[in-house]
Amino acid sequence: MKNKLTRIVKSIRKNGFLHFFKLLKFHFITIIYFKTEYLKTLLKNNFTSEKIVLFYPDKPSHRHVIWKLCNMIGYKIINNLSKKFSFAINWQDKTFKTPDEKIKEVNKKIPVLNINCNDISKQNIGVVFKKIFGYSLDINPKKYGGKCVRKPNLNASGIGHVINCPSKKEKGFAYEKLINTKNNEGLLVDFRVPIFKDIIPCVQLRYKSPNPIFIDSLKKIEIKESKEIFSKSELKKIFLFCKRLGMDYGELDILRDKDNNKIYIVDANTTPFGPHGLPRKITKEILKKSSIAFAEMIKNN
Repeated sequence: MKNKLTRIVKSIRKNGFLHFFKLLKFHFITIIYFKTEYLKTLLKNNFTSEKIVLFYPDKPSHRHVIWKLCNMIGYKIINNLSKKFSFAINWQDKTFKTPDEKIKEVNKKIPVLNINCNDISKQNIGVVFKKIFGYSLDINPKKYGGKCVRKPNLNASGIGHVINCPSKKEKGFAYEKLINTKNNEGLLVDFRVPIFKDIIPCVQLRYKSPNPIFIDSLKKIEIKESKEIFSKSELKKIFLFCKRLGMDYGELDILRDKDNNKIYIVDANTTPFGPHGLPRKITKEILKKSSIAFAEMIKNN
């Protein structure tokens, strides 16, 4: 509670009361909308939740994608091990996770999603990526010549920067190749890929301004089927990457290098937020496709 109050005070000081109340309004509307969707689904099911989902040791907030999906398809969210539940998800919004002993016991009885996904650091993503794809994203800044990307190793701990190499190697950072993703219009293109085990419901093609490179200046977004973006071989390797990482559910950020046509997985997130900042029609399409994939994943789990 104290941390939440501290963040609120910092936000008001930085952006002012008007910005704060706009955010408050947005979060309130989000909660009301998805809770209404949940009630609609309950009404169809005679006020009985189709599934009860245990999130443990933490649970998602209304900002997380999976919270929205659960409400859309009538899944009840709980965080209490003593109650009955249909399935479970190891939920920790951290880069390095240590599975709770209690959730390990649950996993002996029913499969717990993401139970084996304990390291989503940039460095580990680079290691796993090379094992699966056979080529490297990571570089040694001391030996590399030219420009590279320096990123914090931890998730959600700051943006990356383009630096010149050779350069010293600092602790707490990952060093990656600078991938050329610029299209013919001069925009940078990346792919956001939701993962539901062996299902990719859609791929978001995100077009951004190149200046500055790591600020999320979204100019355009398109929704495509995975087979329109990736080859069969690439899709097979993407799923193998997720399996090796231990990620049953989450999102990947993938880049395709214009110079060699290879894809690079640059980020993985097991507790994704959003979708936010997108046109309403596209947001609804992403969530609809994702909710179907989520229900299918649970059915097959």
